[in-house]
Amino acid sequence: MLNMNIKHAINDRKQAELNALTFGIAQTQYQVAQLQSIVTSLTQKNDDFTALLLDAEKRRDTASSNLNMVNQVIAGIKNILGNTDMVRDVTEQADDKIRQTAEHLSTLIKQLIFSVEIIEKLAQLVNKKKASGKIITNELVKTITAASADANNAVAVTLTALTSCYVAKTSGNEAKNITWLECEQSSELYELITLGKTDNTPESGDADTSASAEKQPSLLALLTIAKEESITKYNAAFTASNSVTQELAQAQTGLNNATVKLNSLKLGLAAATAAAIAA
Repeated sequence: MLNMNIKHAINDRKQAELNALTFGIAQTQYQVAQLQSIVTSLTQKNDDFTALLLDAEKRRDTASSNLNMVNQVIAGIKNILGNTDMVRDVTEQADDKIRQTAEHLSTLIKQLIFSVEIIEKLAQLVNKKKASGKIITNELVKTITAASADANNAVAVTLTALTSCYVAKTSGNEAKNITWLECEQSSELYELITLGKTDNTPESGDADTSASAEKQPSLLALLTIAKEESITKYNAAFTASNSVTQELAQAQTGLNNATVKLNSLKLGLAAATAAAIAA
């Protein structure tokens, strides 16, 4: 009778162990199912946040590239303005020299014309004296005639030089006008890019104090703001994506541990069942 009681007690204990293992398996299976659902959800969420991060990175790079291009344009405009200033100075100096040369040539022509008139009057006087029977050497007549011809040639050459000066001055004025136009347009472009403009600018000299005259941001300011905002959005997307990645890693670790535990419980239940049957 005692042996029967002991056998029943052993059987009850084994059955309790089997029941505990079965219950543990059920709990762990429920936990695995929950963790699997979490991992699946976090995997989708991680994919979505990764896509957002890539988009934010692309927008950041584009904003940075746009700002770099505008900075290159600004540097080019500054270079143009520097070159036009130099060309303008050189052109003005050349224009002044041409003007001075033209003035000197004009004075010289007047002097030459005066000399020609004197020489011609002298030649007329010599011819008149010679015609009246005065003794005038042929050498003197030739000298005066040659001097008159040389003076007239000098006037012609000087007039040609003066004409060349005016042609050069005209070309210089055209070059100066082109330089001024280039400088003005470059300055306007530089102002548009860096300083922006004000709408509703009054046509008269009176100041416009109305609230409608709002200062518009420049292109450079807009692109700078766009770059800063894109960096901020990228950092936020990176933080969010990194947080989701960590959550997914933790959930995956929990799922792996729960799966190992479930498999262990199943092996334990199988062994306990086999032992109970053998007994």
